[in-house]
Amino acid sequence: MIKSILSLVIATTTALSLAAPTQARMVRTDISKEAIMGLVKTGQRLGIQFQVDTPDCKENARLMGYMVAPQMVMTVCLKNHEAYGDMAVVNLADTIRHELIHAAQFCKATYSSNVLFPDRINESLDFAQEHLDWNVLGYPVQYWNAEGEARTLAHHFSEQQVSVLLDKSCRYSDTNQSMIGDIRIGRTPITGTLRPEKHR
Repeated sequence: MIKSILSLVIATTTALSLAAPTQARMVRTDISKEAIMGLVKTGQRLGIQFQVDTPDCKENARLMGYMVAPQMVMTVCLKNHEAYGDMAVVNLADTIRHELIHAAQFCKATYSSNVLFPDRINESLDFAQEHLDWNVLGYPVQYWNAEGEARTLAHHFSEQQVSVLLDKSCRYSDTNQSMIGDIRIGRTPITGTLRPEKHR
């Protein structure tokens, strides 16, 4: 599965011009296949599992990816990203950043709320709606904060910054051990508000 992600990244990167054409939704264009793979590897080292092009992806061509908790499994819909043409790798990177930010939120929700930066939540919600064309009404109100934050951070943070955030959020502060396995088996339950499993 990691080779599938890498294959799409390599194939698309060769044809990708990082000077992005105008599009409806802003995405970062300063990405590299090495940075994307570094972020995926951080998730794997922590114990997050990845799967590619599941039946859900095939049933919904607009689905780009999702993170399921407490299983801590991230699904990437690679074939669906092909609809972005020359922007496929840029949007793939955005999806990976976005979903791994949700993973960090799930980790934080084991000891607090699932919002990583609560003092900036209004700013995140405003940015996601005004600049990223997020339709907040497409989500139940209890998921607005987590989803708005994930969209905004995925836009503002590089793969390296998301990697640091994920690593810091998903390790126990006293032992520096990953909490992903404990979340998966229920030893460390998620108590904060969860978000929907599938988006976009």
